[in-house]
Amino acid sequence: KVWANDESVTVFESGHANYGWADYRDHHLMPEMKEMKNTKYTLSDIKVKMAGTTAWTTFKYAISADVGARHVDGGGLGTAVLEKREGRWQIVHWHSSAPRRAPVPAASPAKN
Repeated sequence: KVWANDESVTVFESGHANYGWADYRDHHLMPEMKEMKNTKYTLSDIKVKMAGTTAWTTFKYAISADVGARHVDGGGLGTAVLEKREGRWQIVHWHSSAPRRAPVPAASPAKN
């Protein structure tokens, strides 16, 4: 198990917050995974720091998936905090954010 399976877990993604593993699993992760097919999620540029039984990491992520009839590709930056519990490192906090999308240009008025 990579994630701590308790109420200490916090997840902040896309301006949304989940408190506790069950909340994240049931109200974010599972509904999202049900919609996605052929999903590929990768991490890169991973940097890790440790202090005692706490570690934190920063990373870049990329995701590719089929959602309904369309294919989506995205990515962004993330941070994870882990605690060493009973000899195993477990995620207790996760934060990811994607870059802002460029605004859609306003339509030009038709010229006569």
